[in-house]
Amino acid sequence: MEIKLINFKQVFFLLAMTIVIAGCSSFSEMNNEDDSSGVNNDGEVSLKGTKWKLAGIVDTRTGDLKVLEPKDCEECYTLMFDTDSTYTGITSTNKFVGALEISTGIIRILGSTKIVEQYDGELYFQTLQTVQSFSLQENVLMMYSNNKKNYLLYKPY
Repeated sequence: MEIKLINFKQVFFLLAMTIVIAGCSSFSEMNNEDDSSGVNNDGEVSLKGTKWKLAGIVDTRTGDLKVLEPKDCEECYTLMFDTDSTYTGITSTNKFVGALEISTGIIRILGSTKIVEQYDGELYFQTLQTVQSFSLQENVLMMYSNNKKNYLLYKPY
């Protein structure tokens, strides 16, 4: 798999944002590292240490689920929250990393590596970059984009 970085300034910005966010972060930590639900013993939501596999992109108006190509790829369209301020993932053909900010129901993608994609990888990456909020219910993660007209539907990985 290939990671394509645009330029040194973007890499520097991404690293700087990760350090700043990690230093300022006061998000709750999960008490049980093995629990992929993201809810700790106090009922607080944290995505730290969780791993997710995309089931598809849902149109909230119609309920239609678009399963991304290639459909038979085990590692494609996965997302791992390394800390409460960083994430890694795999698209259709590439690995990517990024910084984010999470609070109750709100998620902001602050930066990520730029990549060249195949199949539905570009659609996935662009949708992920526009995520504005999320919901975690019964081991299902929904990340809303496009003014909640769509959401990325994830299941534990």
